[in-house]
This record gives sequence, C-alpha cells and structure tokens, in this order.
Amino acid sequence: MNGEALTVSKLDNYLQIFRHVKQILIVIIAILSLTFIVKGQNDTIQKIRFINVQTGFIGDNYNSAGIRFKTEYSKQIKIKRNWYLGTLFEMKLHQFEHTQYDIDEFSNHKPDIPANTFILAERFAYRFELWNDRISWNFGLAAGVSYLHRHEVNLLMPIFLAEISLNIRLTKRLYIETAPLIIFPPISTVYYSFRNYDEYTDYYGINMFPVGLRYKF
Repeated sequence: MNGEALTVSKLDNYLQIFRHVKQILIVIIAILSLTFIVKGQNDTIQKIRFINVQTGFIGDNYNSAGIRFKTEYSKQIKIKRNWYLGTLFEMKLHQFEHTQYDIDEFSNHKPDIPANTFILAERFAYRFELWNDRISWNFGLAAGVSYLHRHEVNLLMPIFLAEISLNIRLTKRLYIETAPLIIFPPISTVYYSFRNYDEYTDYYGINMFPVGLRYKF
C-alpha cells in the first residue's frame, strides 16, 4: 500500500514538473516569436541602443526581501521610433523576512520561502518623452524565466514583469533611471507568476527605491 502511494506521489510530481516546463516553453516560444516578428519589420531609421544597470530592493509574497541588481540591453526596433526590445537579467539576494510573525498568534500563516531570485526575460518597451530627450518615462512589459534558490528551495517558473521608470538625462549619452514619480511611491516594477508552490497559488513581488544608470550608444 505504501509502495502504491509512493508511486502515485512520484507520478504527481512528474506531472507537475511537466506542466511547469510546458508553461516555460510557451513563454520562451512567445518571446522568440515576438523577436522574429520585430526583426522582420523594414524601416530605415537609425536605431538607438541602451545598456543600463540598476539596483534597489525587492520584496515578495514569499516573505523574502533583499538587494536587487539588474542589467539590460535594449535596442530601438523598426516598427516605430520610440519602441524598444531588450533582454534583461535581474537578481535578488535574500537579506531578511519583511514581515515578522508572532508564532502563537499566527500559527497558521503560510511558510516563509527565503530564497535568492534570478530572472532572465525579454522586455518590450515604449519610451514616452516628457521634455525632448532630457526627461522621459519608459513603459515596459517583460516575460521570461525565474529561478529561486536557497538551501532546499529550487524553483523554476515563468515570470512576467510590468515596469514604469523615469529617465533624466545627465549628459549627452548618460541618464539616471529611477521610480516614475521619484519619491512616492518608490516603486517601478511588479513581478508575477502563476506557478503553484507549497501553500502558495502564485508569486508576486515589487521593487523598491530603484536607482540606476542608462547609457545610450
């Protein structure tokens, strides 16, 4: 009887892994399709390229918070002048649990999952100029893969990002990048995944106090 239960449990685990791999493959195929469609467009404009680095903090519903590092390479695409397609890598190094529980009072709360997070995604963005090339907002949507790891936690899942950032030009080619309203709220990106894990039915997070530099080629 125990052997049959163990076999069923293993089968359920394999099926769950298959479903998650299928979801990740769908995201990757959608990203590649978008990339090929964009590359197939014909236009004669001179394309602008950006590379940016950014830091700050990330907190998520797994009760994990930590320092955030992000780098992205983006290129002006051929559909319209202010549309960009970029590849980003982002990571969060777990530092602390952002919510503290009283064990006696909150004995039924979901278990914390303190983990480092690594994200690789493709981002489609629109640059809205507020004042010529001096001040602009960037609106972006991204899809990719996220890997959570720490001790016994090894979790691979599809992830989606929505971002609004403010760019202020410092020199001819250098910009500072921060939250869209600078001070309040100090947030520029939200993260979401529909991946089930443990007692959680999904994953979501926000970044806080983002600040970085963007260089134009």
